[in-house]
Amino acid sequence: MSAVDLLRADLQLVISLVPEGSRVLDLGCGDGSLMAHLRDERGCEVRGIELAPEEIAAALGRGLSVVQADLDAGLAGYPDGAFDVVVLSQTIQVMRNPALVLREMLRVGERGIVTFPNFGHWRVRGYLALKGDVTPGTLVAAVGYIWMIMMPLRNLSNTINIITQAISSGDRLFYYLDFGSEIKERPDAVFPEEFKGHVRFENVTFRYEDEPVLRNITFDVQPGHTLAIMGATGSGKTSIVNLLARFYECGEGAVKIDGIDVKDYKLRQLRRQIGYVMQETFLFSETLENNIAFGWPDATQEELDEAAAAACAAEYIDKLDEGYATIVGERGLGLSGGQKQRAAIARALCYGPKILVLDDATSSVDMETEYAIQQALKMDSATRTTFIISHRISAVKDADEIIVLETGAIAERGTHGELLKKHGLYYGIFMDQYRDYEAISGERLVVS
Repeated sequence: MSAVDLLRADLQLVISLVPEGSRVLDLGCGDGSLMAHLRDERGCEVRGIELAPEEIAAALGRGLSVVQADLDAGLAGYPDGAFDVVVLSQTIQVMRNPALVLREMLRVGERGIVTFPNFGHWRVRGYLALKGDVTPGTLVAAVGYIWMIMMPLRNLSNTINIITQAISSGDRLFYYLDFGSEIKERPDAVFPEEFKGHVRFENVTFRYEDEPVLRNITFDVQPGHTLAIMGATGSGKTSIVNLLARFYECGEGAVKIDGIDVKDYKLRQLRRQIGYVMQETFLFSETLENNIAFGWPDATQEELDEAAAAACAAEYIDKLDEGYATIVGERGLGLSGGQKQRAAIARALCYGPKILVLDDATSSVDMETEYAIQQALKMDSATRTTFIISHRISAVKDADEIIVLETGAIAERGTHGELLKKHGLYYGIFMDQYRDYEAISGERLVVS
């Protein structure tokens, strides 16, 4: 219903409340249409006292008691009983408190009908109270009950909206939960009593939606050794480590750990032996202690300290007021990028995986911290196989072997020194990252 329709309904309501032939006194802004209807339709004798809008606005600004004041002023000079009905036709919408409006209506007395835009329900009840059909107490109680039920009804409508949205979201959620995994564990899957972490790729080719991602990848990483993988974005670096835990199945060739094809392993036990630290770190809205011990809830304080020290996280944890009890926000809110990555490395080290994958895991830490992490990992990697994926020479130069990927194939392989001597892709990356060395140090960079 439009505002015009509401005003028209209010006008008809007031007209219906005034008895035929009544003597009416109009106070307020001089609502000519109302008075004309009372005169023509109800046969009323109408007299009006027109007040300027600014006078009424100023009076209303002092409080709603102006209703009684205007009534008294309008009746001055008229003998008692001169009018049957007094109408205050106010159109200034400043009446925001219905309880105060009701109080002023009751103060007008038996001869008054107070009108306000969009307050027709108040007029009806107020008029009944003034005429004695209902008591003021009954009116106040009824109005109180109405306002008491309004908020629950509004909340009910909001709750219905929330439930509707939840049902829609639940449908999508359960769609993915019921979707299932394409990677299935074989009925005769095994898991050796001793898992060493000897990784071997044999002519592995992998396609994603018919697009070749890896082509004829072959390498062998002994337990305790480190393999570094470099290459441009999209060259297949992360795809290699995803095949280790069977997040994807290789199309051709074989991925073996300790001489057993990963397809023959029990999935849960296999993935339990592989620790991943990704560039995009996820920390839960929990204490640092619970975040680090996420993969090993029974970890002792000594084990937590060792993992944090190896990841160079103990340094900043000790400086926090609450230490390990410090609560971090969702996704590590409140920690810097480097602090989050060090906490994630500590989490991976805490439960002691036999295979550790660092996928650009030190990209947000400074060179000095990165070096300290590398040295700590080297001391603790006698029985751990480590994969390092990085674009930074400083992160991979100490690896036992480095492979450089180009369009999904191994373009170069060797140690840091061997690759520099080839003057190939790795050499080009090295020179790009250290090209400013001469300008900064004033010395010529010599690579033999």
